[in-house]
Amino acid sequence: MSLEDISPNDRTPEMYVSLINHNRCHLEDVPDELLSNSFLISTFQGEVRDYIKNHPAKFDRQFYKNLITSNYYATTGEENCFRIMPVEYIDEEMCTLAILNSLDHMKSDWFYAVQERKPEALTEDLWKLGARFYAEEKDGENKFLKMTPEQYKDEEYYLEMCSSICSLYPIKGKIMDTIPKEVITPQFLMKLLSDTLENIATFNEDALETEIAYHENGNEVHERIWQFAIRKWYATVERMKLTPERIAYFKQYYSNDTDQYNGSFRSRYRKFRHPKVNQLKEGEILLPNQYAGTVPENMEREYDADQYLEAIYRSLDIEIVGELTDDTYAVVVPSNLTITKTDDTIQIQNQDSNTTIQLSCYKNLVREIEFANSKQSGIRNKVIVKDGLPKRV
Repeated sequence: MSLEDISPNDRTPEMYVSLINHNRCHLEDVPDELLSNSFLISTFQGEVRDYIKNHPAKFDRQFYKNLITSNYYATTGEENCFRIMPVEYIDEEMCTLAILNSLDHMKSDWFYAVQERKPEALTEDLWKLGARFYAEEKDGENKFLKMTPEQYKDEEYYLEMCSSICSLYPIKGKIMDTIPKEVITPQFLMKLLSDTLENIATFNEDALETEIAYHENGNEVHERIWQFAIRKWYATVERMKLTPERIAYFKQYYSNDTDQYNGSFRSRYRKFRHPKVNQLKEGEILLPNQYAGTVPENMEREYDADQYLEAIYRSLDIEIVGELTDDTYAVVVPSNLTITKTDDTIQIQNQDSNTTIQLSCYKNLVREIEFANSKQSGIRNKVIVKDGLPKRV
């Protein structure tokens, strides 16, 4: 809908705001009596921004304070309001308002504008807040660290920089790789973890492998940072790279029948075993990779439900190539198997042994696994895997 489609009697301020924000009319189309400060604040982009920039005498300090607290675009992008406001308005109060009103999107454009136009407005506290909210590693560089005055780069500054905020992970990237190595001592790392264990998200591999010593229950404990974190809070494993050693350590404390294991760790572990592939190759098909049923008692200590499903595939000589989607594997099926799919079942028939395995599915989630000899009528008995082969219970 354009302005011409609307009767002059029906043209409200809200309608003009919507049309301007969607580039369907221009500022010159708006009647002068509607050009209030609140109208301009609501449409702060493009030609409205240029109008404000070109008429500085019309807009006082309070206008910019209202703009910062009311419009997302006031602090984001190259055309943020700190680029155009009179330089005398830029001070600690205005910068504090910008930080408080950009917490939901963490855009740093306004901060860089202040640093270029009036760096003396950025106090030590603002630099430290900026380090927490805006510092990031990108393509091996930490732009925020480079532009920070040397006198503010104390331990507190680096602690703020390496603090992880949930909404920012993993936006900060490999932030710890960009700070001086001499800063990253065991004491520094433990201060970060004492603040919150979520800070493990910013630790690099050297930091994770750092050995620490402390007393617990009257005993002296020596362990690596990643061991300390996993033992204290299971969810920290989600914020570090998985390795065989870390997986084994996690499983010492959280067995595969626990909520801690069956949260995101189980899916990450599955992806670790079978890395992502981008497409199906010739001769490959898709099979489900998740099982929601019960693992047989004689196997439940060794396998989680997804591993149990994999064991069945292996017993049939089905080769898992990798994970194509979150709920499917790309696989290669041997010539002695016939696979028949319906909306809610997958039947895998072994021509050599005259046996059939049926996977009952909801979408791509396997709900039940059953086994039958071809001489029987229908699928009746649940399957287990014993000695590497499917066996009837």
